[in-house]
Amino acid sequence: MSTREWPISYWHYVPGPSSPIQMMRGAMKCMDCGGVKPGETVLISTDTNKFRIAEALASAVYAVGATPIIIMIPPVKTHGEQLPEPIVAAFREADLFLMPSTWSQTHTKARVEAIKAGRRGSTMCEVTEDALCVGAIEADYEECDRLGRKLGGVLAESKEVRITSPLGTDICGEVKGRPVQYETGLFRKPAQFAAFPDSEIHQPSFYKDVRVCISDSPPKGAYGKSPRNEEEVKDI
Repeated sequence: MSTREWPISYWHYVPGPSSPIQMMRGAMKCMDCGGVKPGETVLISTDTNKFRIAEALASAVYAVGATPIIIMIPPVKTHGEQLPEPIVAAFREADLFLMPSTWSQTHTKARVEAIKAGRRGSTMCEVTEDALCVGAIEADYEECDRLGRKLGGVLAESKEVRITSPLGTDICGEVKGRPVQYETGLFRKPAQFAAFPDSEIHQPSFYKDVRVCISDSPPKGAYGKSPRNEEEVKDI
């Protein structure tokens, strides 16, 4: 299956009937991006909604000679909800961790303590089976990392960032001295964290003058109807 053949109609991937065989290509790419080596232990922290993805990742871990460890719980209720203490301990002890989960586990004690302990890993929040088959997974992550660090260098030297849109968004923030976070898809070094299968960099800022445009419109044609435009612009 290629991107050209996949009938995506809006920006987010939708769950599909992808078979474990189709998911293996993306799962193996995850092993490469994480530099998984024979003899390592790889913790896969998942929930009941994402177990098929966890199984595909575990198969890839086993295929490269590492040991997969799947921990599965019922889905939590929100992003960042803390995980049970036994899972926190498992994060600290594994060589590498993967987080294919319904809700993000990035801002949890488990992930933070794992990074402090020198473990490496990646969030895979909201990843669907299709996302291991087509789309971002087909990217050249080495090139994404090079481009991300080039852009990050520009941000690191900047004093102010301004983002505007034709709909009226106007956000201006001070970024001088603020660190650039790299989550480019590669996580091969100790304490390195990624957001897989996307590739991103981000930088916290101090907002000084913000005008926000809020729209509930889906992209045109996403649901087979004309989009409904409702906007609210306000000063913060």
